[in-house]
This record gives sequence, structure tokens and C-alpha cells, in this order.
Amino acid sequence: SRSCWENTDAPRRWPHADQYDLDRFNVPNPARHLGFGGGIHHCVGSYLARETTRIGLEALLDRIAEPKLDPGYHYENVFFYIFHRPRTLPVTFTVA
Repeated sequence: SRSCWENTDAPRRWPHADQYDLDRFNVPNPARHLGFGGGIHHCVGSYLARETTRIGLEALLDRIAEPKLDPGYHYENVFFYIFHRPRTLPVTFTVA
């Protein structure tokens, strides 16, 4: 059996595993990523990670004023499991 840590951060699978990379899982077979695991192997720290992310995003968004999509932006859909998201979201803003 493999641990979640081995599957997500193993340098043989993920180049530069020690670096934060938002595109890491935009790969042909993202199902090999276990992330927070599931079932009885669900990561205990996942709740702290989600709450930390929520707090950080709220703090960031509190500082952003006048967000605007870049002129000429064209939405390109990316389907990932059951989620849809834009491929890019170029936004300009000022700091409040």
C-alpha cells in the first residue's frame, strides 16, 4: 500500500515536488492523485488545510479593490472530474 504523501509528493512522479504548483494535476491521468485521500484513509489535516485556505482567500479578497477581467478575455472551459473551471482568469486590480 502507498501513503498519500508518497503519491502526491514523490519526486519520481512529480518534478519539483517541493514547490507549490497549481498546474501539477493538469495531467492526462489526474485520478492517480490521492490528495486528501478518502474513506477511512481521509487525511485528518484536510479540515485545517481547507480552513487555512478559506481564511487566506478572505484576507486576500479583502485587500483587492476594483477587480476587472483583462480586456479581450475569452472563457475556455476545463472539465476536471465533476467540476468546470476556466483555463485562465486574467484579472487586474488595485490594492485596497
